[in-house]
Amino acid sequence: IILPTDPTSIWLQAKLWVNLADACHHMIVGRLLTHLILESIYVSLRRNVSQSHPIYHLVAPHFRSILPVTKKLKEWTFENGWISRNIQLSRKGIKQLLRRAFKKWRFDVNANIYRELESRGVFDPNSLGNYPYREDAILVYHALEQFVSSYVRLFYPGGTEQIIHDNELQSWRHEIASPMEEGGLGLVGVPGSTIKLRTNSGPEDYLQDNVTEEIFGLNTVEEVAKFLMGILYLGIIVTGSALRLPMFDEYGFPAQYPLSLFGSPPLDRTTFSDGTLNGAHGSVFSFSNVQGLDRVLASLPNRQMTVETVLYTRLASRVQQSVLGQFESDFIFKKKAVVLLDQFRHDLEDVARQIDINNSARDMHHQYRALDPSLMPNYPGI
Repeated sequence: IILPTDPTSIWLQAKLWVNLADACHHMIVGRLLTHLILESIYVSLRRNVSQSHPIYHLVAPHFRSILPVTKKLKEWTFENGWISRNIQLSRKGIKQLLRRAFKKWRFDVNANIYRELESRGVFDPNSLGNYPYREDAILVYHALEQFVSSYVRLFYPGGTEQIIHDNELQSWRHEIASPMEEGGLGLVGVPGSTIKLRTNSGPEDYLQDNVTEEIFGLNTVEEVAKFLMGILYLGIIVTGSALRLPMFDEYGFPAQYPLSLFGSPPLDRTTFSDGTLNGAHGSVFSFSNVQGLDRVLASLPNRQMTVETVLYTRLASRVQQSVLGQFESDFIFKKKAVVLLDQFRHDLEDVARQIDINNSARDMHHQYRALDPSLMPNYPGI
């Protein structure tokens, strides 16, 4: 274990390598894997849900550009793009990390803010007192959840009877939850339950005796809302804002959040390992005669790697014109739904004011704007 009380150069090097691991995980699991999941969900949406369906009207604006953006991310990662040139991981390592992360990925955890925070042990303020993402994300999530729940109740006034006979919605959910071996997306933990129906019975007869049919899928307004909220949470709050907008602040200074380092981590609390490492651009560097702080500096990415990383992260961190709740194309046009949308926009204004208050109480180093609704994009960007 390396501690802050150990030699400065050892401690700095240890922090660099920990941040390197986190940066690689952020770029591959946080960004790429989430985009791959959203891409597959969108393709399934287009395969199963018509453009006239109210559910399509709700989610479609938040999938804008998801296909070309994900295609570009895959090119950058696997086809000698800037990520593959500058990340510490090999192509094999990237694929292995994706497989491991997807194997653990659960819709009911990773697409639910409360359970996701609990899974990382940071939901309780007593465990981590100063966590701006948690405070701000819950505010945005709650406003979005109210809008989605009201929208679902508006278009499914018949409740369970209407939902279970919505073949488009059920087919979409079924394809998302089905194993890959059966042609599905293989997502685990997708909302759904079993409902029992009687033969020749009306809608009031479900969950009664004399059962002749069992249907598994989305059966209640709450399940539909939870299903849609998980998708929108991934696209808007997670990869659209929290993982993307702060990228320049994090990666812009390579000593803070490096995607690659030369050399190798400290062997213990007093010594570095020696050796030679091939750099990301074919450069070779020997560490046998470099010690102390000079060794820390020598381990940082070179100029070309830094410039590429800074340029991309600056591009990715741009604030888009289409902010949350303000759409460039009007998908929601029915009068009662527009009323709900206007209320959602009003709620977002309240959230923005509360986030301003939160930031005024934070010190300068903990100002957090990534989840300010006046800056959040409607859809995942590059």
